[in-house]
Formats: sequence, C-alpha cells, structure tokens
Amino acid sequence: MGDAFEQYLLTDLCDVSETIQQRCTQRIKYTCFSASDKYLVFGATSGSLYLFQRSPCKFRHLIPNRTTSVTHVSVSTSEKYVAHATASGEIFLSALDSEAAIPERAGKVDTGRITYLHWANGDKCLYFGDDRGRVTRVSISTFIHRSLLNMHTQEILLLGAPVVQIDSFDVLLLVTTTAGSIMCNTEREEFKRIGNQARNGACGACFVGVQREEFLSGRIYCARPKTRFWEVQFDGNVKQTIDLRDALAIPPARIRHKTPENTSRDFPAQILSFQQVLCMDNKLIVAHTPSGIYIFDPKNNFVLWNDEFPGIHSIRIVGNAIYVFLDTMEVFVVRVAKLCDHIVDTLMLEDFPTCLELIVRNESYVKNHVRVRDSPQIGRFRDFLCQMHEEEVLKLIESIISTPKVESVPATHDEGKFPQKNIKDVIATVIKSKLGRNIKIGLNLLASFDAGQKHEPVPPENGHRAVFREIEEFSAPPDEEIVTRRMVLSRKTVPEMVYPRLTDEEKLLRNLYMIYKSSRIGNIRLVERYAEIFDRYTLAEISALLLKLQAVMVENGESEPEARRNCIGLYLDYVKPELIWEMEEKAQEFLLEGFIVVNEGDASPKCTNCSFPLISMSEGQHMDVGKILFQFLWSRQERQRCEDLAKRVPALLSLWCLYRSQEGPFEHMEDVLFASGSCAVFTKVSERFRGMQFGRVLYLLDQLLTHSTAWCPQCGAQADIESPPDNLSTFYTWNYLADVAAKCAGGRETLRELQKYQKNLPKNALMREFFLTCLQMP
Repeated sequence: MGDAFEQYLLTDLCDVSETIQQRCTQRIKYTCFSASDKYLVFGATSGSLYLFQRSPCKFRHLIPNRTTSVTHVSVSTSEKYVAHATASGEIFLSALDSEAAIPERAGKVDTGRITYLHWANGDKCLYFGDDRGRVTRVSISTFIHRSLLNMHTQEILLLGAPVVQIDSFDVLLLVTTTAGSIMCNTEREEFKRIGNQARNGACGACFVGVQREEFLSGRIYCARPKTRFWEVQFDGNVKQTIDLRDALAIPPARIRHKTPENTSRDFPAQILSFQQVLCMDNKLIVAHTPSGIYIFDPKNNFVLWNDEFPGIHSIRIVGNAIYVFLDTMEVFVVRVAKLCDHIVDTLMLEDFPTCLELIVRNESYVKNHVRVRDSPQIGRFRDFLCQMHEEEVLKLIESIISTPKVESVPATHDEGKFPQKNIKDVIATVIKSKLGRNIKIGLNLLASFDAGQKHEPVPPENGHRAVFREIEEFSAPPDEEIVTRRMVLSRKTVPEMVYPRLTDEEKLLRNLYMIYKSSRIGNIRLVERYAEIFDRYTLAEISALLLKLQAVMVENGESEPEARRNCIGLYLDYVKPELIWEMEEKAQEFLLEGFIVVNEGDASPKCTNCSFPLISMSEGQHMDVGKILFQFLWSRQERQRCEDLAKRVPALLSLWCLYRSQEGPFEHMEDVLFASGSCAVFTKVSERFRGMQFGRVLYLLDQLLTHSTAWCPQCGAQADIESPPDNLSTFYTWNYLADVAAKCAGGRETLRELQKYQKNLPKNALMREFFLTCLQMP
C-alpha cells in the first residue's frame, strides 16, 4: 500500500466557459477578471465591464464605459464597488448594487501603465501601483444619504521599480516590485524593506496565517527566483528561505484524468518564478505560472501542483475555490479540499471505488486523520471491500470506526500558538515589537536563553518525507553556499521575562530612526515629521540628539561616517535656507560644518599639493543650504573662507568663480572655469569677457580626455587622473566647449584651434550643425 502523506487535493472541476462566453463577440474580448462571494466581473477590450452572478453562474448586467481596453479589475471586499483600470492609465469606480450606475473616474497615471489594484479596509480605500514604481491611495467616502462618492487621491510611495503585487492586513501594506518588497505601516507612515538581497524579476508576496488579535502568529511569504520563498516575520526580518525546487519533483495532481500517475516516472526539479502569490483560507499559498497551479502549506510541509490548464492568464480565490481564467477566455472552477474531508464525502456518497483508491494510496494518513461513525454507508462499504478482497483496508476501516476521534495535531501547533521549534526567534520578535523593528536595544536579554534552555528528546519522524527544504537565511557566512536541512521540532522551556520599558529619549530616538528609514525606502522627504521634533529643542540639544541618533545608526549596520552624514542630512532637510541670514552665529557655523560633512563623499579629484579641485564630478548635497551660506560669507567680505569652502565642496566652485568674475578678470580664470564644470557659469563669463583664451580651455579638455591629465588652477601642478568616468557632465565634451568658443571668438578661429587636436578628436565628437554654424560665421 502507498504511504504518501497528503493533506489536500483538487476536486469538483466545473467549466463555466459556456455561460461566460455568451457575451463575447468576434470584436469584444475579455481581458481580465475578478471574483468575489457574489460576483464575477470581466473587463473587456471595449472598456466596459460584464457582471455575472457567481453561483449559480448567470449574467446580470453590463457596466458600459467608453474608454480604452480594461487591463485590471477588482471587486471591493464589501462587494459594494468594482474598480477597473484602462490601458490609458485611468482608474474608474462603479457601484455594483445598481444597474444604472455610471463609472466615476478616481484617478489617472500621466505616464506609464497601471499594474495592480488592491482594496483595503472594506470599500474605504483603494491602492493602485504602476510600472514607474508609484503607489497611490484612493480614499473613498460617501455623503448625502450615501448616494454621492467623494474620492481623495494621494501618491504615498515612489519605489523606482514596477509594482508587481499589493496586499494588506489591518494598517499594514505590503508592496512588491521587481526589485523587492516593502512593508508599510499606513497609520504611522513607517516603511521597512524586506530582506537585504535585491532581485530583478516579478515575484509576488502576501500575508499568511495572520490573526487580528495577534500579528506575531502570522508570516509574510515573498516569492523569490528559482522556486524559493522567504518566510518573513512582522518586523520585516527574513526568518528562513524555503526551497521548493526538489519538493515539486513529484507527479502533478490530476482532476480531469482519474488514472493514477505512474509513480516510477522521474519528475525533474522545477525552477519557477511566481508573479502573484495569493492566500487561501489564511493558511495555504496559491500561485500559478502560464502552465500550472501550485499550492503550498508552509505549516505542514505540503505541496501540490496541477498542469491541466495550459495558457493560464490569471487566477482568483473565493473561499476554497480557485477560478482559473485562460488566454482562450475559458473559465474553470476547481475546489481545494482536505483529503480527510474528501474521503468521508466519497464514502457518504457511496462512490466506493474512488474512496478505496484514496485509502489505499494514503493508508497512514487515513489511520491518523480520518474518523467516521458507523452508518448504513459504512455497512455497504464493508460489503464492497469483502467483494474486492481488501482485507487490510477492511481492518483499517474498523479501526477508524472504533477509535474515538483524537486530535492528531500536536499541542505545539494549536491554532493561535507559536511553534516551539525556535523559541529564541519568537522572543526576539516580541522584543522587537516592543522596542521598535530596527533598533537593537534589549536583544542582549536573549543571550542567557541559549544556555538555559533544556531540550527534550526529539520524537521520531512520522513516516512521511519533508517536502520542504528549509534554509537558515543568515546561518552561513556570506561566502558559503546555503545548505538545506530537515525541519526538527523540539520543546523548549521559556523562562519568565520582563520587558524593559523605554525612556522618553529612547522613544524619541526610535521615532527619528523610523522616520529616517521610511524616507530612505520610500524615496520621499518627511520633513514635517521630524520638524515637529526639532522645533521643540535648542541647537545644543539638537546636536546632542543627532550624536545619539548616529550611535543608533551605527548599531544597525551603518558605518560611522555614513551615519554622521545621514544625521546631519536630517537637520539640513529641516532648515529653511532663507532663515540662515537671521540665525545666530553659532547656528550658522553649525550649518556650515554640517554642509561640509554631508559633502565629504564627493569623488571629484583634487590636487595633491594644495587640495584644489581639478574637475567637478558631483552636483553636491543640500546645495540650497550651501549656496545661501556661500552668499552670506561673500556678503561679509570673507573671501578666503569662500575659497576654502569651494575647495572642500567642489560643487560650489562654479559659484565662487561667478562671484570672482563679477569683480573683473582674475588669474587662471580659464583653468578655474574648466575645473568648475558648470555650463551656465561658463556661458555667462564667456559672454562678459570676449578676450577669454578659449584655446587654453580646449587644451585642458584634450589633456583630460586624451591623456587623463589635469592642471591645478591654483598651484599649476600637473596631476594624473586614473581614467575620466563615463558620467562626466556635458561641459566636458568637445561639442559644447567648441560651440561656446565659436559664438564668442568666431567660427573660423575656433576651427583653426580645433585643427591642433584633430588626431585626438573621437568620431562624431562634433555635430554636423556645429560645422555649418562655423562656416556661416565671418
């Protein structure tokens, strides 16, 4: 007898294509669909929506809309509204309870296309993402007897990569892009990037097993390339990686063809990427590829897949049913059933051959999980088994009738309780939830647990193979291959612990650090958030606070110079540059020092003798503050401090050159202009001084591009530059400098000067229009 351990199977296949396709024509095709408890909604190439009753499946009415083809459609959780997106980037909302409802436009993406729709909070909030990485929230409310819609649209995230999937639970929003996943607390406006390893590909993510009373009971599962999943805790940290490649090297579960699969056939490991990951019954993960449906039970180490639906466009889940929409516009429904329930159903329906086949293939499972009461159907099944000479099955049936029903799930896996396989991870998660997800305060309490925990003997495995391969994400050094291991559950005693209480200062530091992380992940500036904090403190208190915040950043993995720049950057974001003129001298000096600190990472090469910049390669950080500080120093006639500031921050070299040129020509003016790399300043100065030596500028350009050599404008020393980078500004190009020279010194004179470097000029370095302009000049 077979001893394969199964828990779920696919059954009750139903084809509803005939009913759905009655509304299709040669000209109008379905492009997408959504399913809910009551409705099936299909978007069409005509821009309209076709609304069907789900069970029994029948057409209700058309929601007309004269616009471009529908690309995405989604029914709200409350089934009151349906949202759909069009190929032109528009979002429309329609009421489902009225046949005369007219779609109302809720928003529009100016550039790009919408890639995902997701409802949250019933029908109060709609999120949509696009291929530019933008996530937008549409807040919906009604007024005047709930007959009019009031919609407010707000862009909340700019992630820089196309949005693949959006999921939510309570105040948590999970956004997945082609580069990674972001978890957001929409109530506190906090963001957390999941994992440290970026990816390049469309992989989805969803919440699984979350209880409203207890966030820690659930997990986030993020699909990864090569048929892997990240199991993620609610603090955003990756707990483990699950590898399913070898687990899926099993026969597919058949629905249409009941003939058992040849178990002797070898099935190769499957290397897949799941673009969307859905949750069923708050415990199963359902995903699909164009050629297959895949179901995972992460708690019980179970996998199931089916390949009988070629050309899958999308799937939707309603209860325990999966709706499959194919590229051919066919729609199928298949139910996911527990194996024990299905065996009992076939027995009660007296489908004895099917029941016998399931029992024979899953003897150990039936013995441990199936319990039935004696009934007429059981008597007739006994007779059937006697006729088939299945004595062993008959004994098994007698045992499951006479044995009282006992819960087979161990106490360590009861609903709402934590698995005891890693109590340290559980305690760490609790501490982090108390102290903040990113601050490493209080975790030293865990050190005493490792030595104090007593391990009880590990019970033997129950006979079925563990089909999941678990990987400890951070257990191996970075340069070692991650190896797989089998799951081992053990009971561990949990010492009583007292959670430390945060002081007001620790709460403040945590808040500042979370604001900083949120701004970094979301590519947005949250000035108002930390302005509320800084407004309450004096400069000395702010300085001390930033030093403590710097220490927190260092604890969380940032280098000390980087942490210092980030802290100063927060303060420079907060400062309004126009108020610098009215500040006290201490505040001005603090700003000046901070501006220099945030620009210390400028990669512009400098002279080894006098530290003067040779060429400018960076636009600088917080230049709005830097320019005002420079103007303030210049207005006080502090010329030397201005020069020193320009030397330390090369991005200010152009401003220093512009101010000096206003007082007349100065020594080595061409060299300084060349080092500044500013097109705007070079154009202004060249128009003011017709006698500028453009030949010198062209010579410096030839030395830089051809010989990787630069000349110091201050001491005249020659310096070698390793290799000019590819991202040099437009200023350091032959076409730009030659064009300015021709306009100021004359076309023919410029051409004669360029002849000196004709051997070094790259092909197409000068545009055809430049030569035509020069020939037309006197």
